[in-house]
Amino acid sequence: MVTLWTQDHPQVLEDLYGGALNDQFITDFVQYADTCFEAFGDRVKYWVTFDEPNDWAGLAYSTIQNPPGRCTPNVIGQMAMNYGACSDGDSGTEPYIVGHNLLLAHAGAVDVYRSKYQATQNGSIGYALWFRWIEPLTNTSADIAAAKRANDFLMGWFLDPIFYGKYPDSMQELVGSRLPSFTAEQIAQLNGSLDFIGLNIQTALYGFETDFYVTQNKTCYYLDWRTDVTGYRDGIAIGEGTNNDFAVPWCIRSAVDYIKEYYNNFPMFITQTGIAYTFNSSEDTLNDEARVKYFETYYTELLAAIRDGANVKGVYAWSLLDGFEYNLGLGIRAGIFYVDDEYNRYPRKSALWFKEMLSSNTTVVDTLQLN
Repeated sequence: MVTLWTQDHPQVLEDLYGGALNDQFITDFVQYADTCFEAFGDRVKYWVTFDEPNDWAGLAYSTIQNPPGRCTPNVIGQMAMNYGACSDGDSGTEPYIVGHNLLLAHAGAVDVYRSKYQATQNGSIGYALWFRWIEPLTNTSADIAAAKRANDFLMGWFLDPIFYGKYPDSMQELVGSRLPSFTAEQIAQLNGSLDFIGLNIQTALYGFETDFYVTQNKTCYYLDWRTDVTGYRDGIAIGEGTNNDFAVPWCIRSAVDYIKEYYNNFPMFITQTGIAYTFNSSEDTLNDEARVKYFETYYTELLAAIRDGANVKGVYAWSLLDGFEYNLGLGIRAGIFYVDDEYNRYPRKSALWFKEMLSSNTTVVDTLQLN
């Protein structure tokens, strides 16, 4: 599986025309994708056009958390977002413009792949969406609706145009004229432009209705949700806490069941699931028992969902190696292999667990077969 774009593109595109804010980005991305298909496609079985475009469009154009860090100055936000002191941007319009252009760039790349390469290269193409499952905090109709809105703004934003030819009703209602519209030709191009859905799912939070947006005199993508989130219900954490995210094994089953229910059980890959930790010593970092437990419990939930009919085709663990994170650098480690300052690689306990699990074709926590 090869990804064409992961929240980054050449700076020259930003300098020339503002990057993904400009529809010239669509043309340039399609040309880039065409070049990659021609050069490498005979060796690629699965193409991912965009990795986490839904997450990036929000973070990069409503906060300073991800480049280019554009947002409306002095928007006060909830959901523990790092809104920051942006010098330029519009948090109420730019995320939607960028999301719109990314969708059309994806559809254009798929058109090229299917018309020129797929028949001979025999590959598949899709994209990978970031999905933090939002569970209603309470059983009230308000919180149930708030959680569904959050999932609409996270997932429906990039799936409904492909499956239903429009943005989710909740987005149309709450965003209104700030939400770009599709032409009939664009709807036709988007229709069916996925061979699979990729899901990056690590964790979950509780969602509840909020009127915080009422106190703001500025619009913002995250405020448009009219949903706030928390990791606690009645003082009890949603999962085992870590210094990065909560471990919530059932969230992976909730995510694939969501695709099963709302998108006709479309073929899907778990394109990323895993967890990152900080460690106090080299010895400590190799003994990552918590990560082993994470994979055991998440995969057990996923296998149960598959046995109940979820159309999951494969799983990719996050991650093979320690990597450099946008905001935390090397302060957190997600790899099943530890990478030291000299770039030497050492298997953690989780790597040994993976080796055993794959060679025996079973999980450690039970004997469900990986069929």
